[in-house]
Amino acid sequence: MRAGAEWIASKQGLENSDVSWIGIGFSTADGGAALIIIATILAGLGMRRAARKPGSTGLGRASAVLVAVLVVAYIVALWAMTTKPT
Repeated sequence: MRAGAEWIASKQGLENSDVSWIGIGFSTADGGAALIIIATILAGLGMRRAARKPGSTGLGRASAVLVAVLVVAYIVALWAMTTKPT
């Protein structure tokens, strides 16, 4: 996602511009990558723990919260890129 955004920004001549919607998109892409990696690791650990000890859902819930935060961030980025605030 980040590589595609950089490619389009350079193709449109916006790589050095200081518009907020590009910054929101780039920060969402960078932070989203870290959050999705952490959520995946937590979900995997939660599944292993649940297989050994049924009823243990803490890591699974933490993973779900991170994914929910990521979905909200993507919705904000989508809004910013479609309305293009300055």
